[in-house]
Amino acid sequence: MGSFGSHEKTARIGAALVLGLALATTGCDGDDDEMDAGMEEMDAGEDEMDAGDDDMDAGGDDEDAGGDDEDAGGDEDAGEDPDGGDTVGGGAATSAQIQAVLDEPDGSGLTLTVDDAVVTYVKAGYGSAAEDGPGFFVQAEMMGPALYVNVDPSTLSPEPQVGDVIDFQVTEVGTVVGLKHAAAIDSWNVDGSGHSVSFLVQDATSVDLVTEIDDYTSELVTLTFDVAGDFSSCNAPFMCAQITSTGVATAASEFRFRAPRSVWEDHGIRNGCTVELGPTPVWRFFDDAQPSAWDAVDITSVSGCPAAATPEAGDLVVTEIGHSFSVSGDHDFVELTNPTSDTTYDVNGCSFGDGDPSSPDHEVDITGETLLLPGTRLVFSGGDAEVQDILMEFGLNEDDRWFLRCPSTSGAIVDEVNLDDTFPRDTSGAEVDDVSIQIGEDVLSGTDPDLANDVGSAWCFTDAANTYGTMGLIGTPGAPNEAMCPASCSAMASRLVINEINYDDDGSDEYEFVEIYNPTGSDIELTGLSIVLFNGADREENGRVDLSGTLAAGGFRVAGPSGSMVTTDFTLSSSPQNGAPDGVGILDTSSGTLIDFVTYEGAFSSMDLLDSGGSALTTIPSGMNVSIGTDPAASDMDSLARIIDACDTGMPGDDWMVATSMTPGSTNTP
Repeated sequence: MGSFGSHEKTARIGAALVLGLALATTGCDGDDDEMDAGMEEMDAGEDEMDAGDDDMDAGGDDEDAGGDDEDAGGDEDAGEDPDGGDTVGGGAATSAQIQAVLDEPDGSGLTLTVDDAVVTYVKAGYGSAAEDGPGFFVQAEMMGPALYVNVDPSTLSPEPQVGDVIDFQVTEVGTVVGLKHAAAIDSWNVDGSGHSVSFLVQDATSVDLVTEIDDYTSELVTLTFDVAGDFSSCNAPFMCAQITSTGVATAASEFRFRAPRSVWEDHGIRNGCTVELGPTPVWRFFDDAQPSAWDAVDITSVSGCPAAATPEAGDLVVTEIGHSFSVSGDHDFVELTNPTSDTTYDVNGCSFGDGDPSSPDHEVDITGETLLLPGTRLVFSGGDAEVQDILMEFGLNEDDRWFLRCPSTSGAIVDEVNLDDTFPRDTSGAEVDDVSIQIGEDVLSGTDPDLANDVGSAWCFTDAANTYGTMGLIGTPGAPNEAMCPASCSAMASRLVINEINYDDDGSDEYEFVEIYNPTGSDIELTGLSIVLFNGADREENGRVDLSGTLAAGGFRVAGPSGSMVTTDFTLSSSPQNGAPDGVGILDTSSGTLIDFVTYEGAFSSMDLLDSGGSALTTIPSGMNVSIGTDPAASDMDSLARIIDACDTGMPGDDWMVATSMTPGSTNTP
């Protein structure tokens, strides 16, 4: 008010001067008494002027004080702080400007002014989605409205901070995932800084944010809620779970808590916990309410969480190993993962080591609560502060062995990985420097990931695009692995091979087939060859088809039973058996030898095979009487397939995979 008062005083002084001059002029034309009266009036005017000067001095003091108030937010701002602090923001006038932005159709080339708005929250950027970049929120009154400004704060000068009073123009409006926002701004100005935003905070615990999402979007709230479901990824790196509150008593997908994986892990939030959140702005995903924490400090309390489980054999899995880094210092690491979707484990009291568990080379005891939430990782490192969760002494090499046991004293082995020459090496069989090896996320989602990670073919080198740390090493320690390891094979067949089999579909056997493949560089004559089915119970032939024609280099042929729904080139006299075990071979009828043979669901009891009458027919070639696995028959579309067409390392169990989408007559895919 100091500025307004000084202007009032100046006007009053000017009026006195004009009156005095007018009276003096009149006195020249009149008698002395009138002149004396005029002079007395002038004296009175001068006295008033002196008083005005004194008032001006006081007004100057008020103006200085007003300047201080303006620096701190200005008394003329209309927002009120219930804690008794400065009044900040433009109040209803600014709210009307914000509402005008929210009412504007999406588009650019705009000049929508927002004056004296208060910055309530500055959001860091996460992921690559348009809505998850860095930005900030503004508001002017407790009941809103509020606006998300989808502009990187670092591009503005000065950068917005919580408690700033700001002016800007919105030049573009957009909507992403249902969130209306300012997509571009100019005329940026910061009027004042350092104000409390507590006068804008609403407690939304008793509010039905699902039905009232339009009224609360982007507004600053606190919220107490219970986690009512398991967490899952929702636009990586965010994790989401259904929640309930006083205002939303029933769990629903329209009401979920959302936080970056790192924040979620830091607080150990899981199904059953009670969480106090905020103040943070209300986030929305289309018409869903998603109260969010973008920073660990946004969560003020986590309580009432159910006790974590102690891991038993198979519960936790080694998923990534870095054992051959050439840079100085010990950068070796081993990553341990909780592959479950609904169980939190505490490894307090467990130990992790390398070497023989009965006499380990190194071992570290884990002390204090150490939680692995569903899908999270724990990294043991030899000293690299960029990745380690737990420090231990390492002496890793390409033929090492790692184990986790709980409890640490003679406890059960939870998981163990013993590297051998089936694990990824470079072409010379040596280690590859500065690149970790890992199993794919698809292995973690399988039925027995703790068994799958024992098989070298399940592992691959980390893709070169996945670097971490200041030294640019290749790996993903503590983060999700590749979706799946690219199939690799160290040896390929140079003969006609059985390449894919569906022997047990989920129905009336109408999708069963046997596929053969020519991996050579030349055509192969098929006349004189037969596909023969064998029953493992008695090792007798129980079906066949004689082949004919020529199979071109790189070509496929498919045989199936009569009435098959699969496109076939040859008709088998019966369907492949689905016992334990059974087998299929490619028989050269002129020599009586098998060119290729596979057995599934187990090995045959003898290498000698019989014809359908029980007479000797042929012998299983050396090394081929090894089960290639089991088709789970969960779907008509499942099959057993070589991981790469014609892969033939001499270890059939490693060469084959369960293909969730069969590919008869074409290249195999996982």
